[in-house]
Amino acid sequence: MRRLLFLALGLVTGCSDALEQKSSAGQYAGFVTQDNYLFLISATDLTQRLVQLEVGSGSGQRLTARGSVFLASIPLSARVDVVDLAGNPDSVGRIGLAGANPVDVTMADDSIAWVVAPPNVVRVNYRAGILDGTVFIGGTGSPTAVAVTAQRVFVVEDAGLSSPGFIIVVDPVARAVIDTIFLTPPRPRLAVVGDDSLLYVVSTRAGADSGRVSVVDPVALRELLVINGIGSGPLQALFHPTGGRLLVASAFSGIQEVNTITKTLTRPPSNAIRPNGHAVSGLVIDHGRLIYAADSSCAVDVLQPPPDYSVRGVVTAPALHCPVYGAVATKP
Repeated sequence: MRRLLFLALGLVTGCSDALEQKSSAGQYAGFVTQDNYLFLISATDLTQRLVQLEVGSGSGQRLTARGSVFLASIPLSARVDVVDLAGNPDSVGRIGLAGANPVDVTMADDSIAWVVAPPNVVRVNYRAGILDGTVFIGGTGSPTAVAVTAQRVFVVEDAGLSSPGFIIVVDPVARAVIDTIFLTPPRPRLAVVGDDSLLYVVSTRAGADSGRVSVVDPVALRELLVINGIGSGPLQALFHPTGGRLLVASAFSGIQEVNTITKTLTRPPSNAIRPNGHAVSGLVIDHGRLIYAADSSCAVDVLQPPPDYSVRGVVTAPALHCPVYGAVATKP
């Protein structure tokens, strides 16, 4: 191990060979920060860069990416921010949402994204930088997440502490609500499409280890089963490309692991990965399968792929720019 001082923005410690993998060349782990910046970390040499995003709320930021483009959803901003690594990252594009405030965003393809902006889910063309239609989803719940799969848009809704959550299903071609999927757990928070093409919805409620993962069939439009024991405060969920592993970052428990083959919780809160003893808020996985974990000390820990999870390096975020939610994009 050796100590490296990067003059870009912070101090990095760890093995330099951790990211010297050809498959990750040109990639950047991006994290939206608590104060609405995009914190970029090069997967090649761990150098860093900050890009200022839209002014908005101090919590609930979301980030997604595809190809060279990051899309940032900042609560109370009434816009979605576009950062394209193919151009000048500091030249931030902004797509107005007709006064509605974004909750979450997901990319459907190389030009179209869907944004939850109550009382609508909004279609945007992020290449053209325009709003391209809205679908009214109503106000019976509070939208918390959005996912696209099986040629449908799925909007996750929270119906309150004591009421089961549900998913509104939207036909993106007809641009209309076509169905509702009822969930068992209350307080759904996150949605991610698995490597098995199923939809995984992570919920949380008051009480230790009371979170759950609903496994949903997006074709049959029904909840298949529920996995119990997730720690409270889940903030981001990602599938690891080694296959069959859903990683759930928790503000209190670190990184938990769900085996999506056996549909069991293999790393509960009591055995969660806590890099250098810290809880984790955000996750990024690069093409080299390394994990970037935004931890509670405002640093990003670079971890070996599972089942190892050992810390290979630590990137300290500059000043008070604490990273909270991540995605990965590639500079061509």
